[in-house]
Amino acid sequence: MPDPSERAELQDVVYDSVPQIRLRLASGRLDEAVELAREIERRVDRLAPYHETLAVAVEAFVAAGLLDEAQGVVDAGRAYPTDAAQAYLDEAQGRILLARGAASEARPFLTRVAHDAAASGFRLVEWRARTLAAEAGSGEEAERELAAVIAEADAAAAVLIRDRALAVAEQLGLAVPALVEPPAGHDGTEPELVGAGERLVTSMFADVRGYTALTAATPPADLADRIETLHRWAAAEVGRHYGIVDKFAGDAVMATFNTTGTRLDHARQALEAALALSGKAALLDLGVGIGIAVGPAVVGRTVARGNVSVLGTTTNLAARLQRAAEVGEIVLSDEAHRRVAQWLSERGLDAAPQALELKGFDGPQPAWRLRAGATH
Repeated sequence: MPDPSERAELQDVVYDSVPQIRLRLASGRLDEAVELAREIERRVDRLAPYHETLAVAVEAFVAAGLLDEAQGVVDAGRAYPTDAAQAYLDEAQGRILLARGAASEARPFLTRVAHDAAASGFRLVEWRARTLAAEAGSGEEAERELAAVIAEADAAAAVLIRDRALAVAEQLGLAVPALVEPPAGHDGTEPELVGAGERLVTSMFADVRGYTALTAATPPADLADRIETLHRWAAAEVGRHYGIVDKFAGDAVMATFNTTGTRLDHARQALEAALALSGKAALLDLGVGIGIAVGPAVVGRTVARGNVSVLGTTTNLAARLQRAAEVGEIVLSDEAHRRVAQWLSERGLDAAPQALELKGFDGPQPAWRLRAGATH
């Protein structure tokens, strides 16, 4: 992010105020956070349509006990209503009421925000509102809610929200379960190959949708940071599910599961990794489409100690299925679906069958569409 002193245009304030202020609040630099909030307050007439920007200014003012200034920012936003972003102002209003000691008045605002954000898949907003609602509550209900937020935010690597929920639990004297460690016996490192040769593998391709438009509308440094974070999370999820990342190519990820030829659950592992990756990409406002296919492939290293090479029509099929996937969708090959159908059924998830015309394949290919957002 640029230094705040370099922000000459209004759009600079809009796009980076949220991370600039929250990072300062998290690191205890309250005076700096308030200074940035005052910059928003000074331009509030022009920034009124940008409710998320207003809400983070309120967050700073409330943290500093400047509740009248915070209310003024909310009132300015209310004068410029936009349905899509109303939740941000409701969250801000709940935050102010909570700081004034009016917990019973704050709670309806916050529970409504949490419900609407969950329905829309905006997990960060949902978790923040649930944490504030728990702070406005008491007893076992607040304890259960905070424990759930901590676990969910930790799983999604939403560290600031997780730590805030932990701090609220400590402040209220509530006990919450310890954070869950990664699965025992696997540290996410690349599996060892048992000789080169043909394997039955699961191939997964993931790609950011609308990337060209993003590059035109997003500051390059911001987009680069988000893609880098996505790649890091993808590597972690694939490794945690016993797969390897074959390559990162711009905004795309290619991964393979069962390169060792020793696992029977590789299709399910790939699907779990894909669901996790789709959810984490949404946290970055990066909508991904994912394709998964199961079939034979030749696996090996083309040079000693080089990257693992995975060759065959299975990888091509996964790549084509990925291109057919919409934002938030996972498209499975027929064989991949057959292997995970029971797992999906046990979790109440439905994949819709469809025949797809795919480049390089003769005739319609049976496939199954799964909305990743259905798992939230």
